[in-house]
Amino acid sequence: WREICPDLAIRSTFIVGFPGETEAEFEELLTWIREAKLERVGCFEFEPVAGAVANGLGDLVPPEVKAERKRRFMEAQAAISLRLQRAKVGRRLSVIIDEAGPTVARGRSKADAPEIDGTVHVASRRPVRPGDIVTVKVLEVDVARKRIALTRRLHDTPAADAPKPERTHPASRRDGGKPPAPAA
Repeated sequence: WREICPDLAIRSTFIVGFPGETEAEFEELLTWIREAKLERVGCFEFEPVAGAVANGLGDLVPPEVKAERKRRFMEAQAAISLRLQRAKVGRRLSVIIDEAGPTVARGRSKADAPEIDGTVHVASRRPVRPGDIVTVKVLEVDVARKRIALTRRLHDTPAADAPKPERTHPASRRDGGKPPAPAA
């Protein structure tokens, strides 16, 4: 699917420790997640729910095994996320601004869910407002936190599909920046 739509962001949630889950089945899940390289993944441990059919599907997985599988699963996903996020450095992305400050705004890419995924920090020389959609160039990725936060700076050129502004910097003019001669 990435060849068809390289900017596709897929999100999913997985259960570990489902009744009857074997170590081999869990290893198969780890292999699959490494191959699929999903962008946004969550994981939780199975917990019996009163009246659920799943409660009788097999032996319950011990709590310590469920916790260990969740840890291993999230470690595998963290490595995938790190590689995917680092691949964004140098690329341009559209970001919707959620909060604007005097020099730095906070927003999210179209792949980021509010209050769930990481945030995009936008340093801008131009004022931005909440709700603005801006094009940014990714300068660095901060993965020090569990929620991956991308740090991006507003690129002061319009989006690729926007009309090109006239260049007004004197060095860009053919006349070397000299004012036109007065009309006679």
